[in-house]
Amino acid sequence: MKKEFSRHISALEEIFTDLDGFLSQEKLDDRITFVLKLVVEELFTNLIRHNVGGRDQVMLDISLESGKLKVVLEDFEVEPFDIASIQPVDISSPLEARKVGGLGIHIVRNYVDDLVYEYLDGTLRITAVMDLEEHDVRH
Repeated sequence: MKKEFSRHISALEEIFTDLDGFLSQEKLDDRITFVLKLVVEELFTNLIRHNVGGRDQVMLDISLESGKLKVVLEDFEVEPFDIASIQPVDISSPLEARKVGGLGIHIVRNYVDDLVYEYLDGTLRITAVMDLEEHDVRH
């Protein structure tokens, strides 16, 4: 499934509808549906809220090959941003001692096996990979 979506939070409804179709076609279970929606929502929302610049459209490409579910988001004509600069969240510290932000990326990092941010010529690409071979995820 590869498609461009409006660079607006309201596009999540259309994204989720398309995700449901993809996941149904691939016969993946509800656990993966939940995780995939969470990951896509967090990454897509971060692009919209935090990237400086940006075209009207964001590309979402989801594929399943060799037991790996791959999610790629591309945001065009934006300034560079390195996700590695976000420090891991210390979830053991008291709430009042924590900095605001970063918890969504923390959650995503815990659900995916690989998370890569790349930037080239004004395009930011986020790739998240989940290895499904280890899990019983087919109906």
